[in-house]
Amino acid sequence: MESQHNARDAQGWPVFEDPQRRFLLHRPPDWQVSNSLDNTTLRDKSLQAELTIAFLDSDCAVAQGAVRAKRLNYYFVREFQRSLSGLTVNVLEFKDTISNVREFHVFLPAERRCCHLRWRRSELSEGLKLEPVLETLLSTFKLVTTKS
Repeated sequence: MESQHNARDAQGWPVFEDPQRRFLLHRPPDWQVSNSLDNTTLRDKSLQAELTIAFLDSDCAVAQGAVRAKRLNYYFVREFQRSLSGLTVNVLEFKDTISNVREFHVFLPAERRCCHLRWRRSELSEGLKLEPVLETLLSTFKLVTTKS
């Protein structure tokens, strides 16, 4: 799922800025946003894809280790690199065989915390073309502060 999309694909999408001003991104206008102090989730209207941005009080290596140690029906597929917020990051890809979902995780140090991005899409969403929308959404993500 290497990005070939860029912010130009998101022209006309509204900008969402985290109320704590830790990140911003452009989002598809028909995607729902739910926000709490340390967690923001954007979902497409079909509920077949979502992006969650969470700020954790743990070290990113510890958080990544916890995700790698997932449950029975949750299989590690691969690890790959991509560009995100001007950085080259490692992405962990998993497949949930019960709910038939592909899930991706990235961990970024941010203000003595860890910014955890998790995006997921249903394997049943092929005709909805959600993968390019997620890629475009991710291409607009900007972590405003990266102090570790």
